[in-house]
Amino acid sequence: MSHAFSRNGRCPCGSGRKYKRCCLGHEHSQETTFTFEVTSSPNTPAGHAALMARKRSLMERWLDERNGNLGGLTPREAARKSFWRQALSGEIRQLQKIEDTIVHPSARMDLGFLLDMLGVERAPSAERHS
Repeated sequence: MSHAFSRNGRCPCGSGRKYKRCCLGHEHSQETTFTFEVTSSPNTPAGHAALMARKRSLMERWLDERNGNLGGLTPREAARKSFWRQALSGEIRQLQKIEDTIVHPSARMDLGFLLDMLGVERAPSAERHS
């Protein structure tokens, strides 16, 4: 099934950019979907630790997958190119926003470790310090 998107409308990938400035003309051969089987209750300390370890593993796998919002580069490749670092930081901020919005508070994780792994400086916090 083919979908038509307005060139000037928001991109359906969720980046917040206009379709013509984002995914128009890019072929996305693979969409990333993370699923995993829960083998123990996340309500137990061991189950929670296993869940968080699995989530971290999946996020580390994401670092090696091609990303249309990064010009088809992997996040690891984008981190080595100064031109793409801002876009990479934006991708990780977007992932964090999703994490903070839809994941139960007990299973949330700070994805800043991805920036640390990539050697990308974290953006200054928006919070004011007294």
